[in-house]
Amino acid sequence: MGDKLRERMLLDEFLFDSGLAREGWAFASEGERPDFTCRGPGSAIVGIEVTEVLERDTGRLRAGEAHLAGTIKETIADFLPTVGARGAVVDGYVDQLPRRRSDADELARNLCDHLNRHRLALAHDRGTVATAFRFPWGLISRITRVDNLGGVFLCADEGDDPHSAAEDRTVVQIEEAVETAVLRKIGLASGYVRTTPLWLVLRNPYRHVGKLSVDLRDRLSQRNGRLFDRVYLYNRKLNTADASPPRPVVIRLL
Repeated sequence: MGDKLRERMLLDEFLFDSGLAREGWAFASEGERPDFTCRGPGSAIVGIEVTEVLERDTGRLRAGEAHLAGTIKETIADFLPTVGARGAVVDGYVDQLPRRRSDADELARNLCDHLNRHRLALAHDRGTVATAFRFPWGLISRITRVDNLGGVFLCADEGDDPHSAAEDRTVVQIEEAVETAVLRKIGLASGYVRTTPLWLVLRNPYRHVGKLSVDLRDRLSQRNGRLFDRVYLYNRKLNTADASPPRPVVIRLL
């Protein structure tokens, strides 16, 4: 999935998980700096930057995996209309490649069977198939119906290794990463269109953080000046194969 599509998916998920969608906030348009604009209650409009706490290449689909990813997307896209769905987010990973492209045909059949077994879970918007689907070259940990996306989007995980470097990060390390990410965006201040208030959404893909230190908030506030009206940390964990993955958590930093 391209960076822009990934950011758009994260924006829609963020608005839902933060409760802002229930307040009337919704996507309005794409841009560059900021990434998107959203309209809210009344005539309110804001620009929103969406980024990762750390820029990572780990777990992203390599060029050689494109056919396998395409098979997964096509199979799920063909299934969605049978339950009246128009879009889905698929959390999973690929860690090997089949020897022959034709080997993916069996994957498609087995995935279709999996979807049919769990079709009731996708009978309503935001319904989730939380039962993992394992195949010889990877795993799909979750499939979430999201109708307003209008398509199938893959979120590449890191796999289910409990000893991965991402999982070993401490809260202190995550705070350092958060501060670096915010300062990086503040450094781009001169390039932002400032005709509307600006919000910054940082996705934290590591262990959930329940709260951040007062010292960090104070430092961010001092360095931010008047650039971002709001800064959110979005705990959106993608690399889990748990049957009951932790729910996304949104923390407002500024």
